[in-house]
Amino acid sequence: MDSEVYISLLAFVAGVIFYLLTTREIMKNLGFDADERAFEVAKLSAMRTLELVLLIVVVEIFYSSFISKNEGLFRFSSLLLLVILFGNLAFRAYYSRVM
Repeated sequence: MDSEVYISLLAFVAGVIFYLLTTREIMKNLGFDADERAFEVAKLSAMRTLELVLLIVVVEIFYSSFISKNEGLFRFSSLLLLVILFGNLAFRAYYSRVM
């Protein structure tokens, strides 16, 4: 096996362990019943995750256009950024009307 396979496997196992420990900590802090605090935590974590994904996509766009000069990667990253931005905007408009 290549070293890349071992690194990928190690990263996967580390991610699973991190996920399990984090889930256990959240359940310990919030309890098992979903209340207003749990919904607020879920909302804030979703918002921060979206911001992180947007930041990664923007960095990827800069990398693909200036460093690697890969046109296909640049187009895909730009399309992904637009889908995320307009999807977020559409969900905000929908939920502002429904709620």
